[in-house]
Amino acid sequence: MNCKPSTLALAAALLLAGPAALAATLDYGGTTVGGATFNRPVETLDFVTMTDTAYSAFEFTVGSTGFYNFLSTAQGGWDNFVLLYGPSFNPTQPLTGALVANDDLGGTTVGQAGFSWGLTAGVRYTFVTTGVGDSGLFSNSITGPGSIAAVPEPSTYLMLAMGLAAIGYLRRRR
Repeated sequence: MNCKPSTLALAAALLLAGPAALAATLDYGGTTVGGATFNRPVETLDFVTMTDTAYSAFEFTVGSTGFYNFLSTAQGGWDNFVLLYGPSFNPTQPLTGALVANDDLGGTTVGQAGFSWGLTAGVRYTFVTTGVGDSGLFSNSITGPGSIAAVPEPSTYLMLAMGLAAIGYLRRRR
């Protein structure tokens, strides 16, 4: 095999950079306006201070165990607050399953909240976006070493089952 040293160096660099290139990012947006409410815990996750706080919950799983970065940006100047729950989130028990929370990114950036946290592949997590006494539009981002997949709501599974049943019924009639 006749390879130039620069070609070998490039191939080695690509092989070493390969795993980092496999990092995944999931971006989504939403609103907490008019959403469901819960009694929001404080950032230290040891007690609840705010009652009837609107929130938006996003359930997901990851394909690889590792550290993932979470970032939430409030649109329009409101003060957002984010929490991570695992393996489940129950708004009637806001401290149960709470893993980490953040109000202002870096302690000073109102309107941005986030953290890094180690996640385990296959476990169901819930990223909750809420506010500090107010609500609004937001854009969120989850980045990490493996795939990030939204967990469908139960109604999605019901619709899928009904569709498959209808296809089966039509095939059987033929």
